[in-house]
Amino acid sequence: MTTNEAHNRGYAHGKSQASWVFDGNTTDETYRAFLRLYNDCDLPDDFLPPDPLSGEWAGESIPEMLGDLVDPRTHDDADADYWNSDIMEAYEDGFRQGWWDELVATANYYTQDLDRV
Repeated sequence: MTTNEAHNRGYAHGKSQASWVFDGNTTDETYRAFLRLYNDCDLPDDFLPPDPLSGEWAGESIPEMLGDLVDPRTHDDADADYWNSDIMEAYEDGFRQGWWDELVATANYYTQDLDRV
């Protein structure tokens, strides 16, 4: 059950963080290029998700994001990452899935009317 919750949290966080990739100044060409590159599995670094548990997000740490999902006996254990790796992996998998789902949904939304013209 905890890996499910970790995945769900990661998914929500990934969707949230992906929302900054496109903004009100994003052009139709950028949306189309993103979708084309996404479908070809050839995305540039501009679109790749960060590693959410690597410390890139200031003010957030693994215990802050996942502390209630990990066994409290491992909090001070030097091997805590090893013992909790399945939870951390589920979180990161969810994050990446949420990231891509959000970007694809956004790009599709803003290009749907263009394709009918």
